[in-house]
Amino acid sequence: MSVPMTDTAAVINADIDKAIDAFEAGDIVAAMSHAHRLLLQFPEDVKVLGFAAALNVADKRYVDASTLYNRLLAAARSPKDEATAWTGLSKIASLTSNLDAAEEAARRAMLLDSNSVQPALDFADVLLTRGKIDSSIEVLRSTISRFPKEPNPCVILGNALLKSGRQKDALVMYDMALKRDPNSSSAHFNASIALTMLGKLDAARTACENALKIAPDMAVYYQLANLGALGVDDPRVPKLESLLQDPKAPAETRIDAGFALAKSFDDAGDAARAFPYLQQANNLKRSTLDYDIAQDRERVSRIIALFTKDFLRRFATVSPSTLAPIFVLGMPRSGTTLLEQMLAGHSQVRAGGELPYMPEIARSMGIAWGSRGEASPGSDEQVTADLRRAIAEYTEATRTAQMNTARFTDKLPGNFMFIGLIHLMFPAASIIHCRRDPVDTCLSNYQRLYSSDVPYSYDLAELGQYHRLYQQLMRHWETVLPPGRILDVDYEAMVANSEHELRRVLAFCGLEYEASCLDFQNVSRGVSTASSVQVRKPLYDTSVHRWKRYAADLGPLMKALGIDPEKP
Repeated sequence: MSVPMTDTAAVINADIDKAIDAFEAGDIVAAMSHAHRLLLQFPEDVKVLGFAAALNVADKRYVDASTLYNRLLAAARSPKDEATAWTGLSKIASLTSNLDAAEEAARRAMLLDSNSVQPALDFADVLLTRGKIDSSIEVLRSTISRFPKEPNPCVILGNALLKSGRQKDALVMYDMALKRDPNSSSAHFNASIALTMLGKLDAARTACENALKIAPDMAVYYQLANLGALGVDDPRVPKLESLLQDPKAPAETRIDAGFALAKSFDDAGDAARAFPYLQQANNLKRSTLDYDIAQDRERVSRIIALFTKDFLRRFATVSPSTLAPIFVLGMPRSGTTLLEQMLAGHSQVRAGGELPYMPEIARSMGIAWGSRGEASPGSDEQVTADLRRAIAEYTEATRTAQMNTARFTDKLPGNFMFIGLIHLMFPAASIIHCRRDPVDTCLSNYQRLYSSDVPYSYDLAELGQYHRLYQQLMRHWETVLPPGRILDVDYEAMVANSEHELRRVLAFCGLEYEASCLDFQNVSRGVSTASSVQVRKPLYDTSVHRWKRYAADLGPLMKALGIDPEKP
């Protein structure tokens, strides 16, 4: 027998329902009007405060949302109410790149609501975002023990293991999740991702299809298309075409449908059919992102202003480290995965994959240097201490990658932003810069739906502008660093004469040539990047100048790159 709601609860629930309906219909003004009326009528009601705050977060009004969550903290009647507030504050801090605050708020929420699984998962997610993979794994293992019937902690631990390059261990966790709940579509889907990374493509297709059987509307068709399991004659193509055009469908599923269709028609050689799907999917994805390329422009300017020849000379001898990572970097889709896969075939190299540590170290150091105001980045003693602390953090974080081999790779493409810092921290490091035709690079990015943030990749003009910033920064590093500190490797040369280029790379790294590196498609390791399917195939040159198939559609990109499409 249900308990009748009080008049107050009825009014609140009715107005919240109206606000949700308005928000989902795209009428933000009406949704906010309902929330505002509730706040005036029930200013200290915890449900009203929590809902209004969440609505403001959804509308990207983060200052207002923070105020409301702090009011919720003051009005909280239970630890669970406080946990709700801290969870919201953690989300806002993450969205505004204040990861220190995000971690602390998520930790508080987990401690306050220890009987619920979600706060622990949120805390683990923040740790994972910060590159604190081991800490995240520890939290998740504890959560799995405390909630023996819940599948989601197993799935999320599997995802953390994937991020650390432990695909086989991740599969164990997905299997555990399926034992707890055989209908966990996310466990099936993420198992498909892990199997793809391991090169087990038939099993990956089966796992993806299993996810679809359980959740037919799940956004997994792009994965199927990448696995070659969604041809243009597939009976599901009309459904995807309708879904892409349906404004009432969730944005995530429409975006997935568009990228899947574009991939299928591109594989079939039908660029004319593929591009409209691709453009619509990218436009939808871009509309979900809060990105301003001006921030990246300012970031590059600050890096160039700080890392001068004088600054690099000033701290050239402060590093005591003999650690010698092989940094493989450049624009995404420039051949970094291919080169790392070749290096992984060497007996003295362990492939680390896309390690998340340098961006977090650089972010933390930037905060420290910025906090010193006019004295930024600080005295010689302060900066030396900062660098040595960063060296210790990176060295500790990469202990696993250092095991059993003389060298390991760090293949995060965006590390090109931190070359100056890498040079100071690790004088023995090898820095390899992968280059590719700018138009091919940008088009290849435009054709990818990334699982992590590459926010500049969903608009052709922004892609071109970002590529120009990357080129500007690389020219700067070439100017201020000692000659020969960076080895440039062209994708086109690697495809045309792989042995010659490989010998150059190995000599640069101080390694003997081993022919096994050329058998890269058979190297037994997981590949956790967008190229996980391609690197299981022999070298091919069909990706060279493939942009010409789309030349008529790439005007905004060409203009942003400063390239005249009429000139050869």
